[in-house]
Amino acid sequence: QNEAAAFKTRLSGFEDTQLNCMMNFEDAEQKHKQAIEDHKRLIENTALEKEELEREFSNLEKENENLSPIRDQAANSFEENDINLYEKIRIKRKGLVITNLVDGHCSACGAVPTSSQAQLARSPKSITQCETCSRIFYIT
Repeated sequence: QNEAAAFKTRLSGFEDTQLNCMMNFEDAEQKHKQAIEDHKRLIENTALEKEELEREFSNLEKENENLSPIRDQAANSFEENDINLYEKIRIKRKGLVITNLVDGHCSACGAVPTSSQAQLARSPKSITQCETCSRIFYIT
């Protein structure tokens, strides 16, 4: 009789363990389904985002094609040394060549130019560069 009671107790423990395993399995299965849904949604969103970026890229290419002749025409009014300097900085600084002085600081790198540099930057006859980032100052 004690043996039967012990078996019943052990059986009850096994049943509890089995129930816990089944519940854990159901939770894992639900999480797996949710992960699959999330993955599908991410793929769809990525595809939409890619399409949008491709359209934007195409528009920017068209805009660039339209602006190139205007840029070339404007470049003819500058000295060759100035154009070479501009192109050198453009390559080195990934396109950002011209920068403002904002509250006495270079808006690109935050450096503070000397007062004589700031004064030279105001002159339309000279090109003044930031000593830290080499960009050309433009003051409005």
